[in-house]
Amino acid sequence: MARDLDTRDFTRNRATPQRATELQTQASMISDRLPGGHRIAVERLDPATGNAAHIVSRGSPPSADRDFVQRALRHVRVIAPAMGLANQAIDFVAGAALQRTASGAHAVHLQQRYKAVPVFQATLTVRFASDGRLQDTSGQAISIARDASAVPRRSVEDAVRAAARHAAGPDDDAPGIDATAAADLTGFEPRVRTAFANVPDRACVLDPGPFATEIKASLVWFAQSDALVLGWHVVLALASGGPSYQVIIDATTARPLYCRRFVPPPSNSAGPRDDRDALAIPSLAHAGRDGGDQPDRVRAPD
Repeated sequence: MARDLDTRDFTRNRATPQRATELQTQASMISDRLPGGHRIAVERLDPATGNAAHIVSRGSPPSADRDFVQRALRHVRVIAPAMGLANQAIDFVAGAALQRTASGAHAVHLQQRYKAVPVFQATLTVRFASDGRLQDTSGQAISIARDASAVPRRSVEDAVRAAARHAAGPDDDAPGIDATAAADLTGFEPRVRTAFANVPDRACVLDPGPFATEIKASLVWFAQSDALVLGWHVVLALASGGPSYQVIIDATTARPLYCRRFVPPPSNSAGPRDDRDALAIPSLAHAGRDGGDQPDRVRAPD
């Protein structure tokens, strides 16, 4: 079977002229309330969501405040309506490490959450110049139109079992991978080794069973059409030296929603890095779709 799967509909372009005008109007209203000559403008829209993919800051004053994480979080809360996040809770958390370039610029990577559970591939990067000025905010943010329950109806064992069935067979799309990398699921019954029941995403580690390493699973929101679907995000490593896969299983139906090869994010170093490297959105951001089939971002009209 072919493992690659993405059940989202990317054929509909939500970056309409009407939506662009709406967000530009919000940006203008927000700019009128910003201090000094600081103004924001929506540069590009994401066709998959209809939300802003790139918002630039112009005339932002220099700042001696070096708490870039808190500044980034405050900024995102202020500009949320221009991003397309109106009439909803604004919940973002910062990544583990602040990224700094050799020139002194900084980038803060933010993960969107809903009910304290991460939203899959919904990440923003807020960049600051070396003098502390806000430069821009880019990435993908998801509008939440209606409430959804964060309580899974299917257990993590059910999800891992479904993920294993989907990911363990021969991969028709990767003929270069030896078929022996597929796992033998005969008699496989997922068993939780460690569970963090006190955290909203219910992260847990399961015994490897027929896989190369321990299985990791946690709850995640998967944006589908105009709704959020609660899913189990499962990472499976096939035979030693073979690929790893991240699979999302619907936490209500146990139906596979997504499957792609898993590429761990680069390690975050506290030291100076090349500007292009340090200010890039990390690989786990997955803005839009993965790799070459990512939808193009479209520029908002002036």
